[in-house]
Parts: sequence; C-alpha cells; structure tokens
Amino acid sequence: MRRPPCFTQVLRAASAGRGQRAAKAPRVGGFCTGTNLALNANMKLARADEPISTYMTPQPHSIGQEQTLSAAAAQMRELGVRHLPVLHGGKLTGLLSDRDIRLVEALPGVDPAVVRVEEAMSLEPYHAAPATSVAVVAAEMARRKYGAAVIMDGNRLVGMFTTVDAMKILAENLPKSA
Repeated sequence: MRRPPCFTQVLRAASAGRGQRAAKAPRVGGFCTGTNLALNANMKLARADEPISTYMTPQPHSIGQEQTLSAAAAQMRELGVRHLPVLHGGKLTGLLSDRDIRLVEALPGVDPAVVRVEEAMSLEPYHAAPATSVAVVAAEMARRKYGAAVIMDGNRLVGMFTTVDAMKILAENLPKSA
C-alpha cells in the first residue's frame, strides 16, 4: 500500500524545480521525522521533530502504589484524567488507567476500597525522555496501542503525553473548514 506523501515531501517536490528530484523525508511509524506534520489556517506549524516536552502535560498528578482503587478513581474523577503514573518512594513503578479500575470493579466479589493500586496497574509503562521527538512517541504509542506515555527525566517524572494530547495536536493542525 502506497503511503501519502508527508507535507514536507509535497513542499520539496513543489520547490524542487524542473529536472530536480525532491528528497524523501525519513519516516518513523508512518510519521515524517524532522518535517512539518501539517499546516492549519493560521499557518502555525506542528513539527514532528519537536520534543515531546512541547506537547506533554507537565507535572502530572501521580498516586502511590499502596493506595486503593477507590482512592485512585476518586482522584481521577476530581482531576478529570484517565491515567495516573504510579510511584513508590518517588520511583515510577507503573501506570494506572481508568480502564484498569473498571476492569477490577467488574469482577464479582472484588471491593475497590480494598484492592491496592499495585494489584491493578500496568507494570513497565511506556516512557520517554523529554527530548524525544513527538513523532517517535506518537508512532510508538500507535504501534503498541498505548493510551499514554510517561515522560521521565532520568528517574524523575516530568510529564504525561496521552492520546488526548495527540488529538489536540491533530485538531490544531488540520485545515479549518469553512
């Protein structure tokens, strides 16, 4: 299946002139890297080579692995989030999603007020450094069907990037309809 050209490939082809070939932009998971993702009506560029720190939610709330699922669900509702990084002693140990909570709540005879976060969380969540490009993070999330990426600066939690953040980028960079 032939992929559509990325925006920069179209620009390069248009500006290559007669008799010159346009260079192909490298791709990561279908995204052009080091190139423009798209233009919106205001001509604002979202660049695939920009660091994820540009688009992440900084200083995300987290939860301790010893907390109960009821406490985690209440925190998610209060904050309006669907993912919480799980910490123990300041170190990332997992990621808890609202789906993890709903799954456990649906089990017969299980009390979310008793079950601890560490029993329901996903171990070894996908994480990336703040300098990792948005294209690399988005491609990995799409490839593995992850709903969130934890952004770590060494061992320190610095941000979250979720599918909602990715949709905001997409919405801001699609042409506005009349």
